[in-house]
Amino acid sequence: MNSMNNDNTSRQLASQSYKLPIEDQEFLLRDELRGIRFQLEYAKTELFLRDWGIRSTIIVFGSARVPSPEQVAAARQAATTEEERTEIERLEARLGLYDAARQFGRIVSERGGAFAPHDRWRDNVVATGGGGGLMEAANRGAFECGAPSIGFNITLPREQEPNPYTPDCFTTGNGACAMPSYAAWTAASTKVQQDAPKFYAMLQRFEIPVPDMEGMLKSVDVDKKDATAVAKEWLGANQDKVQQWVAAA
Repeated sequence: MNSMNNDNTSRQLASQSYKLPIEDQEFLLRDELRGIRFQLEYAKTELFLRDWGIRSTIIVFGSARVPSPEQVAAARQAATTEEERTEIERLEARLGLYDAARQFGRIVSERGGAFAPHDRWRDNVVATGGGGGLMEAANRGAFECGAPSIGFNITLPREQEPNPYTPDCFTTGNGACAMPSYAAWTAASTKVQQDAPKFYAMLQRFEIPVPDMEGMLKSVDVDKKDATAVAKEWLGANQDKVQQWVAAA
């Protein structure tokens, strides 16, 4: 009898139901608890920023496709074909954007209150998505003048590692902290309604689901696909939606 009781107790202690919720990762990762995970991501971010004395931030959005001077130099050295050299010329033309974001990060940090805290608080601390390109450049500008900056990194199939200029970087499963809520709207002036009523009617029906937009943005920004090709691919796969737009006109 005692042996059976001991066996039963062992099974109870080893069962998933006996675990505390906070210790049960399989439970925490259930779809039904997505909202709870959002709350945890918000809470961790808010508490850490408060602990670090960061009262306000300046958000810098940017494409990860803008190269750094080091990346261009490495590509130039490795180039062997005419096509590769042409691509380098295209990359070099975008270096000005990287430099501008880098200077912005430095100027904001030096003059906005991030560099020297006031009554323990830092203001206008540069915050980015923590990735490469313009995000890296803004973080780099702050880093080079000795000011803190923040990266709100998200989990992606690729390019999810933070850039080296964000000593304080958060990561979230889906960007909930970086992009807590957003909506896409189509706007047109009343003059369009007067001059092109059919086109205006089509705009009223124009709608692309947010998950589809996110997928297309990822294809362009992360997978490096051509934007026009991505748009055409979506249109080809969603002819029913396109027909609804056209039907309104």
